[in-house]
Amino acid sequence: MTSDHDLVIDREVRNWVLLPLTVSVFLLLLLRQFASVFLGGGSQSKSPSSQQTSEEAAKEARQKAIIGRCQTMKASSCMITPLGFQQRIQYFTDKEHGVLHEEIEKKDMAEMMMTNPDMMSGMMKQQLGGLGPQLALGAFVNYFFRGFILGKLPFSLSPKFRGMLQSGIDLPSLDVTYLSSLSYYMLLLFGSRGILTLFFKDVVNDAAMAAQMQQKGMMMNPAAADPKKQFADEAKVMDLLQHRWNMEHVEKRAANVLRKT
Repeated sequence: MTSDHDLVIDREVRNWVLLPLTVSVFLLLLLRQFASVFLGGGSQSKSPSSQQTSEEAAKEARQKAIIGRCQTMKASSCMITPLGFQQRIQYFTDKEHGVLHEEIEKKDMAEMMMTNPDMMSGMMKQQLGGLGPQLALGAFVNYFFRGFILGKLPFSLSPKFRGMLQSGIDLPSLDVTYLSSLSYYMLLLFGSRGILTLFFKDVVNDAAMAAQMQQKGMMMNPAAADPKKQFADEAKVMDLLQHRWNMEHVEKRAANVLRKT
């Protein structure tokens, strides 16, 4: 010890713990990224929509088109005549024949999983592609690098941070600012995405895109969004929609403008 509170860390810890631990973590994180891209590559091209029958796909496209027309109607109703506005309102909200009051069959998630097993297998591949390397990495680090002190933080901390900074070391008398090897591993595991993106941008972006495609497929799934509820909400809004035609008395307004000029 150099004083009553400071420890002298052997330089061999840097060569045999710090550097190998850093390299191992980055290599295995990169392996996990490649595994996620490889296992998710086959499922990206098979979206849930492509597995549906043509009839179901046509119904889904029609429902989206109706919602889009309602939004266009609300945004541009001032550009159509009062008669055209009333006809469109009746087309959408008529109690007997309105398109927003049609009966819609909703499928739950279990039914979608049964009719589309590729969706479930793609999700399992994504989970296993990230979980397997992470478990192997944790066992590797816990076996070879447990119990080492790698450094000391340049600022003081309260004892509440001891469990986060000194994982794997049971020394209550040790200053809380010392960093253990397992805590350093956790820091690398959850904070190295930016460095991976800097050096392996394409690989990390492909893995992120695979996860986004999977989430997007879940959001586009009819089980994730309820078209019947959307139709009911749009019908309420359309019933309360007030019409004001911008072209009303346009001749008089144009004449007033010409007189002023």
